[in-house]
Amino acid sequence: MAVRYATTRIVGDLKDTLGRSVKKNLRECVYNKIVRLGVCSTDDMSMAGLTQISLEGVEHLDLYYSSHLPQFLLWLGRRLIL
Repeated sequence: MAVRYATTRIVGDLKDTLGRSVKKNLRECVYNKIVRLGVCSTDDMSMAGLTQISLEGVEHLDLYYSSHLPQFLLWLGRRLIL
Protein backbone atom coordinates (compact mmCIF):
# COMPACT_ATOMS: atom_id res chain seq x y z
CA MET A 1 0.00 0.00 0.00
CA ALA A 2 2.81 2.41 0.88
CA VAL A 3 4.67 1.55 -2.34
CA ARG A 4 1.60 2.29 -4.40
CA TYR A 5 1.12 5.64 -2.68
CA ALA A 6 4.78 6.56 -3.16
CA THR A 7 4.79 5.63 -6.85
CA THR A 8 1.53 7.49 -7.42
CA ARG A 9 3.03 10.62 -5.84
CA ILE A 10 6.24 10.31 -7.85
CA VAL A 11 4.35 9.83 -11.11
CA GLY A 12 2.07 12.77 -10.32
CA ASP A 13 5.01 15.05 -9.56
CA LEU A 14 6.82 13.89 -12.70
CA LYS A 15 3.77 14.52 -14.89
CA ASP A 16 3.34 17.96 -13.37
CA THR A 17 6.98 18.90 -13.90
CA LEU A 18 7.05 17.59 -17.46
CA GLY A 19 3.73 19.24 -18.28
CA ARG A 20 4.92 22.62 -17.06
CA SER A 21 8.17 22.33 -18.98
CA VAL A 22 6.47 21.33 -22.24
CA LYS A 23 3.83 24.06 -21.93
CA LYS A 24 6.49 26.67 -21.25
CA ASN A 25 8.52 25.60 -24.29
CA LEU A 26 5.46 25.49 -26.55
CA ARG A 27 4.32 28.91 -25.37
CA GLU A 28 7.74 30.38 -26.06
CA CYS A 29 7.85 28.82 -29.53
CA VAL A 30 4.35 30.05 -30.40
CA TYR A 31 5.03 33.54 -29.11
CA ASN A 32 8.35 33.78 -30.95
CA LYS A 33 6.65 32.64 -34.17
CA ILE A 34 3.94 35.29 -33.79
CA VAL A 35 6.53 37.98 -33.17
CA ARG A 36 8.56 36.80 -36.16
CA LEU A 37 5.47 36.94 -38.41
CA GLY A 38 4.80 40.47 -37.27
CA VAL A 39 1.66 42.55 -37.11
CA CYS A 40 1.27 42.75 -40.90
CA SER A 41 0.52 39.04 -41.32
CA THR A 42 -2.18 38.85 -38.62
CA ASP A 43 -4.78 40.62 -40.81
CA ASP A 44 -7.97 41.17 -38.78
CA MET A 45 -6.73 39.76 -35.47
CA SER A 46 -4.85 41.69 -32.83
CA MET A 47 -1.58 40.32 -31.51
CA ALA A 48 -3.18 39.74 -28.10
CA GLY A 49 -6.06 37.76 -29.60
CA LEU A 50 -3.76 35.67 -31.74
CA THR A 51 -1.51 34.94 -28.77
CA GLN A 52 -4.50 33.98 -26.60
CA ILE A 53 -5.92 31.59 -29.19
CA SER A 54 -2.54 29.97 -29.72
CA LEU A 55 -1.92 29.49 -26.02
CA GLU A 56 -5.38 28.00 -25.55
CA GLY A 57 -4.36 25.42 -28.14
CA VAL A 58 -1.36 24.54 -25.98
CA GLU A 59 -3.68 24.01 -23.00
CA HIS A 60 -5.90 21.73 -25.08
CA LEU A 61 -2.86 19.70 -26.12
CA ASP A 62 -1.89 19.33 -22.48
CA LEU A 63 -5.34 18.00 -21.59
CA TYR A 64 -5.30 15.60 -24.54
CA TYR A 65 -1.86 14.17 -23.90
CA SER A 66 -2.26 14.00 -20.12
CA SER A 67 -5.27 11.72 -20.56
CA HIS A 68 -4.28 9.66 -23.62
CA LEU A 69 -0.51 9.27 -23.36
CA PRO A 70 -0.55 7.33 -20.06
CA GLN A 71 -3.15 4.97 -21.52
CA PHE A 72 -1.01 4.42 -24.59
CA LEU A 73 2.09 3.74 -22.50
CA LEU A 74 0.19 1.22 -20.36
CA TRP A 75 -1.06 -0.51 -23.51
CA LEU A 76 2.46 -0.59 -24.94
CA GLY A 77 3.88 -1.96 -21.69
CA ARG A 78 1.31 -4.72 -21.59
CA ARG A 79 2.10 -5.66 -25.18
CA LEU A 80 5.81 -5.87 -24.43
CA ILE A 81 5.26 -7.96 -21.30
CA LEU A 82 2.85 -10.37 -22.95
